[in-house]
Amino acid sequence: MRISRLRATSMVTAAGVVLLAGCTSGSSSLGAPVSGSVSTYQIANYGVFGKPLSVIPEALRPHGPRVRPTWWRDAPAGSNVKKQTSAVKTIIVSMQESPDLPGYSQTGSEGQKMTGPICTISGQSNVTDIGEDTEGNVYVPFGNTDTVTVFAPNCGAQIGSYSDPYGQPVDFAAKAGKVKLHGVPIQGAAFDIVGSSGSEYGNVALCTIAKGCTSELTDPSINTLYAGAYDSAGNVWASYLNQENVPALIVWPNGTMPGEVVSGYINSGVGGLQFDAKGNLIAIDSSLPGAYSYTCSVESASCTSNGSSVLNGHMLYGKLVAKGAAFDVADFSYGSIDVYSYPSFTYQYSYIQGLDQSDLVIGLTGVPIQGPNGK
Repeated sequence: MRISRLRATSMVTAAGVVLLAGCTSGSSSLGAPVSGSVSTYQIANYGVFGKPLSVIPEALRPHGPRVRPTWWRDAPAGSNVKKQTSAVKTIIVSMQESPDLPGYSQTGSEGQKMTGPICTISGQSNVTDIGEDTEGNVYVPFGNTDTVTVFAPNCGAQIGSYSDPYGQPVDFAAKAGKVKLHGVPIQGAAFDIVGSSGSEYGNVALCTIAKGCTSELTDPSINTLYAGAYDSAGNVWASYLNQENVPALIVWPNGTMPGEVVSGYINSGVGGLQFDAKGNLIAIDSSLPGAYSYTCSVESASCTSNGSSVLNGHMLYGKLVAKGAAFDVADFSYGSIDVYSYPSFTYQYSYIQGLDQSDLVIGLTGVPIQGPNGK
């Protein structure tokens, strides 16, 4: 069973199994998704109507007023930062149904205080997750137009924009390095959930601000691809559903073909990836919901689980902040940024100022730590 942008709707169950609406014949052994189930993920594939895919399931989209659950903790009073300055590190938040990306200051040794919005990037369209490089430049993939736009740090001016001819980008990662053009790293990776017309499978587009996206990383095992990351050695990692529609992890050594499917990955759901300062891979599990920590090897294309943590709400993407001492999660079920201590994943608080639950909070920037990985 394969997904195409021309098909109308697909469902992803807790096991990562995709069931196409109206195509259940011969799939009864897979079971049917349960409407409203916490573990049911739907890809709203409206490509036939000229609209991009959505990674948030209709069954889990919030309806009605925001009701705070019992675990909820309001954010403590923030700092006195009222406006953006070059000295303030800004966390940019993306919402799938909003044209604005608000920016927040997050202070404290473990990100204990959040204030804002203190700035805004406006005029965006169907944005999923967003990326950031070590200089603080922000990369915004547009699902409507299959483009990536780069903004200067702290809601700054647009630096550049380029098209992604290989598919619909839903995530972006910048390669670490000293080689830059106008302050922007020379290479980044746009993670495409599906391919462009005529190529229905997810892929990774390799891009530069000077030349745009000029090559792609592919693998025959990939069906739909959701997220990815660079490690410090320049290896490219991606979280995806394979041709059996099971969550899987792949690495392209040195960011080149061919890729190697990674063994030892035990996530029950797809989600965002990031390496911490010690080289551990943080892998969001959208079905848990929560995150796994892995120790990985490129040479053997394998990972060993260090354990998992169950997180509140529902999420696909999260990022390290506060110099890696905290982990922010974009919680689309409550329209909030949920803040956890790292590496313990102890819940601290949730922040909702300037965030509308109906706009579907989905992604954010953080600390682009890539760790001493790649051996």
